[in-house]
Amino acid sequence: IDGMVRDVAYQGNSVDFWKACDGLGGAPTYELGGAFNCGKGQPQQVAPVSHGAVPARFRQINILNTAQESGKTTAENRRGNCNEGKLGQWA
Repeated sequence: IDGMVRDVAYQGNSVDFWKACDGLGGAPTYELGGAFNCGKGQPQQVAPVSHGAVPARFRQINILNTAQESGKTTAENRRGNCNEGKLGQWA
């Protein structure tokens, strides 16, 4: 896998997940991403949020393909209609 992925989830526990990390990008690969809306509150609150990270490589992590296995389109999953899919494993 090269780059960001969409409509996936991993399955496992935190200890196994972080043990499977065998590579991190350096300072030049750091990217900041965010949104203009934090997505909470009633009525809706408008507050910019962001998170920064470097790319990471993980091996032998169980991945759920939420879009394909649920039978829903990518757009439907982004609206919050994501169902659990079958378990797969990417090396």
